[in-house]
Amino acid sequence: MCHAHVPRRDWGSPVDINHRFTFCAQGDRWKAMDRGGVCMESNQRFYLRRAAEERTAAHRAVTPQAREWHSKLAQDFARRAVENGAVALNA
Repeated sequence: MCHAHVPRRDWGSPVDINHRFTFCAQGDRWKAMDRGGVCMESNQRFYLRRAAEERTAAHRAVTPQAREWHSKLAQDFARRAVENGAVALNA
């Protein structure tokens, strides 16, 4: 199939990196809302969520290699969450 006749996608306006976000509640999570009204997860929340997901994956892993890799990812995401303002708890 020739892609020469496929119309170009319009990506809209460029991202404003200096834009200040407001926050909105969506379900049980607080997320940043951009000026277009789209809710986005903060970096801190993202890293906390991903750390939890990787811990769960480590617990469910079948092989020791997979368990070790998911544990490493969980630690990395937890470290990033702390670097972004999360409180570290040793549980």
